Amino acid sequence: AHGQLDAAHAKAIEEKLIRTITDPQRARLRGMAENPLLLTMMALILYNQGELPRDRPQLYERILDLLLGQWDKVREGESLAEAVKMPSWESRDFLPLLDRLCYEAHRDAGSGDGRGQLSRAALYLALIDFFKAARAPDPGHSALCCLDYFEQRSGLLVADSGDTYAFAHLTLQEHGAGRYLAVQSEEPAGLLLKHRADDRWREPIMLGTGLLRSGDLYTLLADLIDRVAANLVSLPDVVIPRVH
Repeated sequence: AHGQLDAAHAKAIEEKLIRTITDPQRARLRGMAENPLLLTMMALILYNQGELPRDRPQLYERILDLLLGQWDKVREGESLAEAVKMPSWESRDFLPLLDRLCYEAHRDAGSGDGRGQLSRAALYLALIDFFKAARAPDPGHSALCCLDYFEQRSGLLVADSGDTYAFAHLTLQEHGAGRYLAVQSEEPAGLLLKHRADDRWREPIMLGTGLLRSGDLYTLLADLIDRVAANLVSLPDVVIPRVH
């Protein structure tokens, strides 16, 4: 409609997007594509890069990058960083805030679809604390602008009938929670061991560790092995039956 694509090119991208979404080996994309917001992000990534990353953590990173500024910069002429009066920031500067909110939402989730509820009051206070720590000129104003951006412009948060918010899709919550576990936490091994027995945390753990570089992943795995081994050593002696 805006003349950015000719009809033949648009048709080719459309067909490629449909093939990718319906690929049996990428079943999770089909579920994501049922969400109009995520489908739009997938279409934009395919248009800009020519392919959708096969590595799911990297795909979700690209989606968040769009939702935290690039998409709205093109649509409205203003990124999230500009809206909160931190124009030198990039989307990654907001990730510590987003990851902690995702972790808390996933930790406290009680809804049927797995998404946690964030009260407006608690969310606003978390935003103020974040912008205070970042030395924003006016933390209260930045917090209000950020909340409005998440809800009204990026669609990252969805308000319910009460005074609470949920993330637009469980996938985004799981990805942020996983990144908090593996990347943002001061003690990733401890948190992974804390949540490993809960099936709800399997996906966040896989997504979070999927973001680590090989050296960081090796360090984390070595720490996990050491902790598990130490716990086994401290257990009372167990009689193991001899197998003949």
